[in-house]
Amino acid sequence: MNNNLKASFVLTIFLSSFLLFSIQPIYAKLILPNLGGGSAVWTACLLFFQTMLLAGYLYSFILSKLKNTSFQAKFHAVIVLIAATLMPVSNDWSNAIFVDVQSPFWDIFKLLFYTIGVPYFVLSTTAPLIQHWLGQTSLKSKAYRLYSVSNIAALLALFSYPFIIEHQLTLNNQTFYWSGVYLLFSATIGLSIYTALKLAPESLPELTDADSIEAMPSFLKMLSWFLLSAAGVVLLIATTSKMTQNIPPIPFLWITPLAVYLVTFILTFHNERLYARWYWLAAFIVSSVIALLLFYIGTHFSAISQISLYLLTMFIATMVCHGELVKTKPDTQHLTLFYLLLAAGGAAGSLFASFFATQFFTQNYEYIIGFMAIYALLPLSIFSHNKTLKRPDTNIDIASFNAKPDNKLAFTSLAGFVAFGFFFNFLNSQFNQFNVYESRNFYGSLAVKDLLNISPPERRLVDGYTAHGAQRLPSINHSSNSAAKVDLEPLSYYRPASGIGLTLQMPTQQASRKVGLIGLGVGALAYYGQSNDNYIFYELNPDVAFVANTYFDYLKRSRAQVNIKLGDARVMLEQEMNNEGSQQFDLLVVDAFSSDAIPVHLLTEEAINLYQHHLKQNGLMAFHISNSYLNLKPVMRSIAKQLKMTAVYFKAESEDANIHTTEWVVFTNNKKYLAQPTVKSFGSSILMTGGATVNWTDDYSSLLSVLKLN
Repeated sequence: MNNNLKASFVLTIFLSSFLLFSIQPIYAKLILPNLGGGSAVWTACLLFFQTMLLAGYLYSFILSKLKNTSFQAKFHAVIVLIAATLMPVSNDWSNAIFVDVQSPFWDIFKLLFYTIGVPYFVLSTTAPLIQHWLGQTSLKSKAYRLYSVSNIAALLALFSYPFIIEHQLTLNNQTFYWSGVYLLFSATIGLSIYTALKLAPESLPELTDADSIEAMPSFLKMLSWFLLSAAGVVLLIATTSKMTQNIPPIPFLWITPLAVYLVTFILTFHNERLYARWYWLAAFIVSSVIALLLFYIGTHFSAISQISLYLLTMFIATMVCHGELVKTKPDTQHLTLFYLLLAAGGAAGSLFASFFATQFFTQNYEYIIGFMAIYALLPLSIFSHNKTLKRPDTNIDIASFNAKPDNKLAFTSLAGFVAFGFFFNFLNSQFNQFNVYESRNFYGSLAVKDLLNISPPERRLVDGYTAHGAQRLPSINHSSNSAAKVDLEPLSYYRPASGIGLTLQMPTQQASRKVGLIGLGVGALAYYGQSNDNYIFYELNPDVAFVANTYFDYLKRSRAQVNIKLGDARVMLEQEMNNEGSQQFDLLVVDAFSSDAIPVHLLTEEAINLYQHHLKQNGLMAFHISNSYLNLKPVMRSIAKQLKMTAVYFKAESEDANIHTTEWVVFTNNKKYLAQPTVKSFGSSILMTGGATVNWTDDYSSLLSVLKLN
């Protein structure tokens, strides 16, 4: 019976955890296209999943206190049956719920709740309930081991997604097959419920306080569980955000930090001897220094180096969090309470990192706070654990013989907290000394920097750590109504020698041009507008529009008529096509890449088809493909085939350390444009006619195929 019991429970927990973690990247990817494609969508999804996990653990805690195992099993069977009737899950949510793209945080909650909420809730209840039922039998010593099984299944789910599921299946097929496995899970949990019912009479009698090895955990200990769990999740979300700030937020990069987070759970819960406090504190001190340097100069490293260092520092930090949780975990009689507090801490950490941090911090300071919290929480965990070890029937502290080393460790951790804080304050003051404006919202963090130590001085808009346009400082004169005399010639990616600069400067016989621009930046391209031209910018982030109008002069001094439309460009172009018909652009420019990360939904087959319908017959379509981490030429070749247009590749090499190398691709069948001497001299169609192609659609895309590895 014991073997059958273990097999039934292990299989159920394995399937539930696999389903829990495989659905997360599926639905995040489904939501991405309509919400700008940023990593903030993933962090908002993580908060939903953490919240539902908390709801499931709370349900399990309450249910475990009601009557007996027999009643609990029967009641839960009804909930499982209800969820099973909702299969298959739907991915057709776009017409069901309105999403405000300017502030989509809570709309993401509604989307996920209506589409996957109930099945996800049932899955989240499984691990604590199964472990609780096992804890009521003679196999209670094995209960916590099942937590490792749960995390191993989660790990397999996460890594199978980018390498197997995403690579082999369309999104429609992913949701279909997930629903099939969910029905299999429903059958296995039915078997587990049946087993629990049969074993109910054999359950261990209720333990009394006198029999208990450990009475009700102290408030201090419960607080340490809550805060350690919260700190781990804050680091998880902050690390994911930092990694994908400059590197594209592909599912693999969402998943990898979560996988590392789960590995630390697996290691610590499987064998708590793996966590030796002194060794891990020493490693944590070193890793925190590395993390602080990454926070400020991470872009100086290659993509692989950044990913490796971010994951290594997070691994060490979360090992400390989860090692302390295992070292101070309670007896199985308090198992559901322990997991409830872990889930509550996780949800609180997720809420803080995903929502409150974006409201109160202008930069990703939650990443730093996560490390500082661990420095502070280690002494709290040590103190609460030592208090627990004091026997209630005597004044003798049985931990006194080995408490001194841990006390030294606690003081070392507090000293590290102070030193880390001073080091952070110093670097932060140095890094931000040139800032004249900072902001942060759902779509990321922005800073306007006046760089006075270069010649000539510049004002730059920085998204994350990547410049998105600049202007010479002498041309900015906000204190006077008179126009500055210094030329506003665009810099950086939009300078006259760039592909888009050359294209917009070419002579034309048209009396006026209508230009659509996806992505605003500082509005530098408005410089090229003539008196009768109409420039329409589509910009997702309202903070970018504020900065371009307030801190830069390109828009206000453009000779063209300039309009800014706030919202996701693709969504707005689709609405305009449905309501007004084609915009008949002479030129459509696609440059909506936040930092070095790109919203894939703007480069899919369906998006390109939409753009083509908004172009005039001989119009031009230009894509900015400068990127530190992605080689987008294969995608451009595929677009050329789809459009049946000639693709011209422009590359302007950097002339000095303060000027970026810039790459643009222009698509057109306009013979006059292709015959221009400038195009023949500076453009090339050879790179666009041979070589690999990568075709993306709304239903299938993978950035791994274009990721630069060095």
